[in-house]
Amino acid sequence: LAVFTDGITEASNAAEEDYGDERLARFLRENAGRPAVELCRLVLEAVEIFRGGEPQADDMTIVVARFA
Repeated sequence: LAVFTDGITEASNAAEEDYGDERLARFLRENAGRPAVELCRLVLEAVEIFRGGEPQADDMTIVVARFA
């Protein structure tokens, strides 16, 4: 389960393209086997790389929980 603020999906790059729901969903699927704490860190890193140094206008929060 991943819960996140819109600051992640609305983070934009120099071309004014948003990170978006689909890109985040794909990233989460591709990394689903990773530990929850690592997945949170990786999402935030991926968004930072995507932004390419553009300023962030909103908070970015993500919480990942695993259920056995």
